[in-house]
Amino acid sequence: MNVLSTGVSVAVIGMGIVFLVLIILWGVLEAMRLIFSPKENKKKEIEPAAVKELPSQKTQDTEDEEIVCVISAAVAAMLQQPSHTFKIKSIKRSPDNSPEWNKAGRQRLLGNIL
Repeated sequence: MNVLSTGVSVAVIGMGIVFLVLIILWGVLEAMRLIFSPKENKKKEIEPAAVKELPSQKTQDTEDEEIVCVISAAVAAMLQQPSHTFKIKSIKRSPDNSPEWNKAGRQRLLGNIL
């Protein structure tokens, strides 16, 4: 029975030390967050939004046509086929969920190619 009680006491002391160290680390991290986090001004003034002039429908249509022409030319160049062999039905912008390092790498690769 002596061996069993010694083992249990060692396990309890070991787990206690581990949790104590975890609590200390948590406290240090919270203190660092409070010290080094950017201070926000609680008295933020709300500025009136600037009025933007909406582009006319005619300029929007010509821009859309130009974008469709550029995309169809790029697809034709990639497929190495004339542009009359395919038809673009719709164009949708995909969400850019890439991390910043990925975007920077892409820009660097494109810069090296061009």
